[in-house]
Amino acid sequence: MKLDYSNSLKLRALIRKYEYERDAAIANLQTYFENSVGIGEHGDIVEEMHLQVEKLESAEGRLKVLISYFANLNPPEQTETPPADD
Repeated sequence: MKLDYSNSLKLRALIRKYEYERDAAIANLQTYFENSVGIGEHGDIVEEMHLQVEKLESAEGRLKVLISYFANLNPPEQTETPPADD
């Protein structure tokens, strides 16, 4: 069963919240991958990255569930990094 709350401010606020959580986790992971030397307060970088992946998975999952059940919208596209030019 799909309900349509597409015009609801509450739905839009939840979507933005989950998008923020997803984007924050991606930004943090990008920092860990590209510049982990500058992150001194975390002794176990791999564990910290694992936690960010869990946050990313959780936010992405919540976003998809919310949209698929309560919005008359297409689910968000997976964020993919374009292939590097060789």
